[in-house]
Amino acid sequence: MKNVLIIVLKVFLWLLLFAAIGVGAWYLAQWRGWPDWAAAAIGVGAAGIIVGVVFLRRWWFRRRERQFVKRVVEQDTAAISAAQGEQARLLRDVEDRFAKAVEILRASQLRQQGDPVYVKPWFLVMGETGAGKSLALRRAKLASILTDVGQERLPAPTRNVDFWFADEAVILDTAGRYAIPQDEARDREEWERFLALLVKHRRKEPLNGLVLTVAADKLTDASDDVLVEHAKGLRRRVNELMRVIGAKFPVFLLVTKMDHVLGMNGFVDMLENGELLQAMGEVNSNTLRPAVNALDEGMKRLTTRLKDLRLLLPCDLADMDPATLMLPDELARLGGRLRVFTGALFSENPYLETPVYRGVFFSSARQEGQAHVLSQDLADVAAQLSERAATDRGAFLHDVFSRFLPGDRNLFTPMLEFARWRSRTRFAGVMAWLFLLFCAAGFFTLSYTHNNRALQVISSQFAEMPKLTGGMDQKLLILDQLRRQIVQMEAVNRDWLLPRMGLDQSLAGERRVKLAFAGLFRDQVLTPLDSSMRASVDALDNRASETTIGMYIGHMVWRIELLKAKQRGASLEDMRKIPSYPDAVLAQVDPKLVPELAPFFNDCYLDYLYWEPWNEAMAQHLADFKLRLTRLASLKDGQMQWLVEWANTRPYLHPVTLNDFWGGAGQVSGQDAYVPAGFTSQGKKAIESFIKEFDQAVDNPKAFQARIDAFWSWYANQFYLSWQHFAQGFHLGYGFLLDDNDKRKMAARMPTFAGPYFAMLERMARDFQALGKLGTPPPWAAEVSRFHIAMEQAKAQNKAEPLIEKGKERVEVAVQRIQGDIDPNDARKFENLLAATGKLQEYQKALTDMVPAVATQETAFQFVSASMGASVSADAPAGGAPAPALTVKSPAQTAEAALMSMNALIGVGGGAGGDAFTQMVGGPLAFFVLFSTELASCELQRQWESRVLSEAQMIPQSRYRQVLLDKKDGVVWKFVNGPAKPFLTREIKGWAAKPWMQAVFPVNRTFLNFLDEGGQEVAEALPEYDVIVKTVPTTVNPEARQKPYLTTLTLTCGNQPQALNNYNFLDSASFKWKPDGCSDTTVTIVFNDLTVTKTYPGPNGFALFLKDFRTGGSKTYTPEDFPGQKDMLGALGVKRIQVSFVFEGNQPVIRLLSVTPASIPQSISECVK
Repeated sequence: MKNVLIIVLKVFLWLLLFAAIGVGAWYLAQWRGWPDWAAAAIGVGAAGIIVGVVFLRRWWFRRRERQFVKRVVEQDTAAISAAQGEQARLLRDVEDRFAKAVEILRASQLRQQGDPVYVKPWFLVMGETGAGKSLALRRAKLASILTDVGQERLPAPTRNVDFWFADEAVILDTAGRYAIPQDEARDREEWERFLALLVKHRRKEPLNGLVLTVAADKLTDASDDVLVEHAKGLRRRVNELMRVIGAKFPVFLLVTKMDHVLGMNGFVDMLENGELLQAMGEVNSNTLRPAVNALDEGMKRLTTRLKDLRLLLPCDLADMDPATLMLPDELARLGGRLRVFTGALFSENPYLETPVYRGVFFSSARQEGQAHVLSQDLADVAAQLSERAATDRGAFLHDVFSRFLPGDRNLFTPMLEFARWRSRTRFAGVMAWLFLLFCAAGFFTLSYTHNNRALQVISSQFAEMPKLTGGMDQKLLILDQLRRQIVQMEAVNRDWLLPRMGLDQSLAGERRVKLAFAGLFRDQVLTPLDSSMRASVDALDNRASETTIGMYIGHMVWRIELLKAKQRGASLEDMRKIPSYPDAVLAQVDPKLVPELAPFFNDCYLDYLYWEPWNEAMAQHLADFKLRLTRLASLKDGQMQWLVEWANTRPYLHPVTLNDFWGGAGQVSGQDAYVPAGFTSQGKKAIESFIKEFDQAVDNPKAFQARIDAFWSWYANQFYLSWQHFAQGFHLGYGFLLDDNDKRKMAARMPTFAGPYFAMLERMARDFQALGKLGTPPPWAAEVSRFHIAMEQAKAQNKAEPLIEKGKERVEVAVQRIQGDIDPNDARKFENLLAATGKLQEYQKALTDMVPAVATQETAFQFVSASMGASVSADAPAGGAPAPALTVKSPAQTAEAALMSMNALIGVGGGAGGDAFTQMVGGPLAFFVLFSTELASCELQRQWESRVLSEAQMIPQSRYRQVLLDKKDGVVWKFVNGPAKPFLTREIKGWAAKPWMQAVFPVNRTFLNFLDEGGQEVAEALPEYDVIVKTVPTTVNPEARQKPYLTTLTLTCGNQPQALNNYNFLDSASFKWKPDGCSDTTVTIVFNDLTVTKTYPGPNGFALFLKDFRTGGSKTYTPEDFPGQKDMLGALGVKRIQVSFVFEGNQPVIRLLSVTPASIPQSISECVK
């Protein structure tokens, strides 16, 4: 179960790995924009690499197992050379014997049947020294005419290996020390050399079988432990053979020297020579069963047959050896000993393959000596035995080597482990090869498509090189489009992660099209423009503007620097780092050229220089530009003020504007308040950099040094002057704030160093530092620098020690420390600056306290009221009593006091430029004064509307002047003496707005005039007025088709309307009008087919009617006065209707209208919303 889980886990991990590879390949293809089959190719390639790694790993492990084989095969000569004496001779002898044997085979007729080395099977005979291996081969009567080993040679131990070339097989007789080493190091090295040579010369089929010899006397005389150790020694050699060969082969046991077994010599004597050629033994037909079981069954059958054979053989008692009858039993006893040997030799091992037990044979190559008795019961018989004369009859050998061994040639099978290894390794190798082959095919296809895609970048837009016609702008557009396509093609060629597989057509096409572009640009654009530019430059004189001079000089410096970079082989990235100047030079030399196309020229020129090889024409252009640059720099008497104009036109330099500090989206007048880009620290840095470039561009920079020094002197003065003008107009940035919300947000920033004024002061100080010792700064600039020191000190204290007292302690310590080292005046200035830091913090704190004052109109009203000398609450009841004097300073007064002290400590002086610093440092306070005044003005207007205007709407006509302008209880005077009191003052000429903090409260002049006029005596109104009205005929224009026959005047007072009907005859009526008891007054005009009415509404309607008829008692109406009946009056032809009355007592009523709500100012202050 555990093994199954491990296998399942391995399969799952492999599947997970391949899935991850597939997903990664798909995402890579999606990211790179490749087709889906590209993902498959990449994934299969990655899988192929992994499988290849597995293949190599398995091969490497196998290789490590066979290191000694490879080492011997590849380093034969070196090994022999390294060996010394006898060992070297032995190793060389083994080499020679193998080489000679292979040479014999290759020279034989066997080559007609195939590879001579593989035509006949090869069998190996192994056994310990003295086991009778070589003698057995000699007595086997094998045909061995191809070898120098034969029966005629004297018996001697095999030196290393002998080759027996029999008709049916090639038999290798090895020295006994190969099986059982005598000198472990020496014999093992020779054995490994033997195995290496065997595998080297017969790689496909190294060995077809193995014969292990063991002497019978070894079996009879040795103990079980000795037999087991002997068997284990042989088993080690068999294992090494199988590991090196990688196959299992049949293993035969050949028991030699059977003449030492009781009865064998007599048995041999009874057989004819032909019968002795047969094999005596048992072949194992079932190689899957254990070897000892097969041996037991074989020995049982063999002894049974021998017992049967005793009955069949002729029995001549005179000649027969009686011991022959005991051979079966002795052989059975020998089988027991052989069983011990076989059990150890073919024992199963969980780590190693078990050799194939094929059978056992018994032989005797020479009959001599005394037989051994295995049974103790036959001890008396053994005592009677005597040695016999030696005979050389080879018994039971021939068929073993000529019949049974060759018959098992095809039993050579790879080992299960080796077969499994070879199958898996071969599968891994084949799959890796297929995967990599598919991947390579995919890469070839991808490379083709990539080349095709890169080429199509150009061909899709330009099937052929363009023909440039038309003006310069059209040429530049076409060339820039071509350049962009080339750059895109270059990017496509560069953006390739995979191998190109030898397909470089797109790279070659890229090189060709670059050269073609360079030729077009040079001939069609660069040459004409340079010719025109040279003519324009040559035409310039001292009358040329500094902007024009700077423009041409900047362009030429850029061109010179690029040509120099090209000459020294700079990269395109390095050339792009050279500052480019997209000036209007091209538009100057070619007026028809659109100015927006100038950057196109820069890009095309850069790529042209990079793609075109350096040539003589470029060298000539470089020299020409240097010559004309020197001439341009000499214009204007050599003055170099054009440098500032050059800097002002740089797109990467920006002027300092109000919007940089104020923000907002509002509009302000005075947009001329700015610092040109040339007079900023960045502008100065750019000018310095350009001067360096200029020095590098000209041949003799020292000739211009005096002019450059004069320029810097002029530049320093203009630098400070530009900042001074900007600082004096900095307050105009208030206009960027659209509404109160923007202003409140700004108010929260104003006390901090992020506020516009403090930020501006810091920017000024930083830019002034950029000047260094270039010129003497004016006094106001020095004040800015000293204030910056105090500001930096305040920042440091805010971070570390916010308490001012601790700052004072450090001041005292610092002053004491430096008094002995510096001038007392300098020490005093230093102490003053540190003291100014405390005043700056007081100033900021007071400004911070003013922030809540502008949160609402009401708080701003209270703040401004308190600051201007009166603490009148916005909702407090109005009264004429004066408020008590203030005993506590307002935040505005505190800020003003701290500001004045700080300025004194900094050393602010007078002078024309002194206001620049004081306006900036006092700007935050001025902002709060202005903003709070605006809010307070709006709140004052609101209270005017709620307290005066709303009440005036409810006042009767008769009481207007009394209620509004009464000196004691008048609503207007209560307002003036109440909420408006802090903002107004009475002067000789009349009422005026009160100033504060250099600002005047924004009261309208109409309101002040109203107060001046309202100071006159107020006439008291009557409760009732009598007005006599007399009729006069009503007339219309003569061409009207109808005339009115009735005109009615109606006055509504309570439930008693008063009316006068005018039938165009004389009539009169007395109207009693009460200012607080009457309402609407109407005039009704009646025609035959139409009635029209004019209404004078409200309590003052009758007074308005009288005022309308004040001119001669007559009023002319037109159809526009009656919108509802306009068309009907037109149909009657009525254009004018003149209504007339005669009045008595009407003037008093009309005078009451002089003080009405219409004459009261609707707006008394400027409220900005």
